[in-house]
Amino acid sequence: MTALVESVEQALHDNGRVTSKTIHVTGDDHTIVLHGVVDSLDEYGIAEEVAEAVPGVDKVENHLHIDGVVNTGPCCPQM
Repeated sequence: MTALVESVEQALHDNGRVTSKTIHVTGDDHTIVLHGVVDSLDEYGIAEEVAEAVPGVDKVENHLHIDGVVNTGPCCPQM
């Protein structure tokens, strides 16, 4: 685990608005990847913002899923 990954994990842990304990952080160089499940769209965005704010992070790939939301792709055309 890199120091950057550890810094992002600590920042997420310390942030009171990110309550999910299922966020897994990976990364290399200056890119961080977030995986896991969060409780809301707000938490999804906050986690990304927290990761982006860590010194040394240039890019965040957010692969988090919102609990209970299923991505079914584009909606059906109207009849």
